[in-house]
Parts: sequence; structure tokens; C-alpha cells
Amino acid sequence: MKERLKNCPNCGGILDDAGRCMYCKSKVYDLTDVNINLDTKDILLFKIRANGNDVYFSAKPVHAEIELNADRCYARDAFGNKLVSFTKGYNMDIHMDFQAVESSREGEKNSLVTIYKGE
Repeated sequence: MKERLKNCPNCGGILDDAGRCMYCKSKVYDLTDVNINLDTKDILLFKIRANGNDVYFSAKPVHAEIELNADRCYARDAFGNKLVSFTKGYNMDIHMDFQAVESSREGEKNSLVTIYKGE
């Protein structure tokens, strides 16, 4: 059984059952059950809220790259010789590129983006 994230990645605050941080109010979306395969024709559907409107678009992932870096520190003797090294911290950069694809909802023309006016 997958363990649910308990702390906010932004501030470390406690997440409620819906995944919202009780301190900074960030929302954490768990996408670990979505298996994105760059070798298939999988399409992701997105909805964002922008300027009071719901914006829907479809995209396929075309490139993914993960880079992991470690900050190394060294303890040196009086002559400058390295005695021991240790990892101070890690940094991970994730880059994912998507290509928009035409989608259509019932009764609408094909388009890259569909905007529904806010209420």
C-alpha cells in the first residue's frame, strides 16, 4: 500500500486528507498512479483556472529529463589535504515537455484549448 505524503513540500506544514497544506494553503496533487510513457500515444487532459475562466487542453508528453546533483563538502587538514567528504544536500531538476494536441468535446470544433467563461 502506497503511503500518503504527510507534509507540504513548500513549507513542511501538515497536509489534510484532501492534500491541502493547513499552513500555506498549497494543494498537493498526487500523480504517482499516472504512468506516463513517452513511447506511447498517451494523452493528458488538463484543466486550469485562469482569469476566472476554466481552461481545458490536451497534451502528449514528448520529453522528460531528470537531473540529480549533490553538494559535496570536504574537511581538510592544515595543509589543505582532503580528509573526508560528505554530502551537504541534494538538488533535483525535473524537465518535462508537452506538445498540445487537438481535442474536441461533443458538439465543438477541434481546438488546442477550450475556454469556459467563469460564473
